[in-house]
Amino acid sequence: MERDYIRLNYWTSDRSLVVDYVFWDLGERGWRIYIISHIDYQGRDCSSHAAHWLQDNDSSYPYICWNGNIATLEQAKSVASLWAECTTEYIRSYKSFDNIASQLKDQFSWEDDYYYQYTNLRR
Repeated sequence: MERDYIRLNYWTSDRSLVVDYVFWDLGERGWRIYIISHIDYQGRDCSSHAAHWLQDNDSSYPYICWNGNIATLEQAKSVASLWAECTTEYIRSYKSFDNIASQLKDQFSWEDDYYYQYTNLRR
């Protein structure tokens, strides 16, 4: 059975980074957000742990590392926005991705239990 997907670009608020995403509907398991763009980390640690991305063995594209079910496309867009904004700040600063996400999380809430969802950002 073929699942729905949507391909969208996201420009960071400072316009320094555009990220090409594919939002893939996994049915009961929610949405997965694949990162199609090649991100230039400009010398920063770009490992999956440091930059919060994962990759399936059989996939050529990484996806945003998020623990828990992303139930709707709107939630997926919020997660993608947060990840892109964190990534651009991570690239230009000496802060950790986690510290940046902690500072930015309130700007990307989609519902009252967002803090719970944010704390499930996998490491």
